[in-house]
Amino acid sequence: MELYVARHAEAVEESRGGDRPLTEAGRDDARRVGAALAAAGVEVAEVWYSSKLRARETADLLAGAIGGGAHLAERPDLVPLADPTGVLEAVRERESDGPLLLVGHLPHVERLVSLLLTGDEKAEVVEVPTGAVLRLVSADDGRHWRLAWFITPALLRD
Repeated sequence: MELYVARHAEAVEESRGGDRPLTEAGRDDARRVGAALAAAGVEVAEVWYSSKLRARETADLLAGAIGGGAHLAERPDLVPLADPTGVLEAVRERESDGPLLLVGHLPHVERLVSLLLTGDEKAEVVEVPTGAVLRLVSADDGRHWRLAWFITPALLRD
């Protein structure tokens, strides 16, 4: 089982109110990371994203760069303060075993990755910057996970 976990790219400041779109730099970062994923041969069957605009925009840009016609779906269990165990259960219960990309927010993304890797969402095993994507793999239907690699926009900038 293959799982990609992404934090949305840089968004406009909260002071602007409403649902925050990505900044131009955030869009560039998402395109750059998406191109790197495509160059690495990443393919995903599905993309799940939170109901927040910045996550949807990031999901669209990553999926567009990867190509392959992945199915995109909004998920309420990917919002910032959602319980990560809900997503873990949904991942384990999916009918498809094709690669899945999740696009969410802090603190949820870091809590989810901690839960996947250690079984403890409070373990704080990784810091996930905006626009980053982690690849996790499981050989036993999602009971145990390991981190295969981690890419950030900063690694790809000129």
